[in-house]
Amino acid sequence: MTVSNNSQDVVITDRSEKKENEIIKIVDLINGDILFLAKFPKQLHATLSGHKKRIESYLFSIILIKEASIDVATEIFTRINGVLFCERI
Repeated sequence: MTVSNNSQDVVITDRSEKKENEIIKIVDLINGDILFLAKFPKQLHATLSGHKKRIESYLFSIILIKEASIDVATEIFTRINGVLFCERI
């Protein structure tokens, strides 16, 4: 996740041109405490806090699948995420 105020990207895949204090792993954002947040520039604290709250409050859909093979589970996951992605565009 980029933490730059002027960046439109929230999630990136290529970190090669980013400085260490310009990126944050989502898992670190969710699990990080106040000391972790303090490592980033002060002007970004509100933005990071906002992203953290949005992730924590997101209502993830849960589908319980009993005794399905990994291939079936993967197909279900792919279809659900494909539909969700298409609806957001």
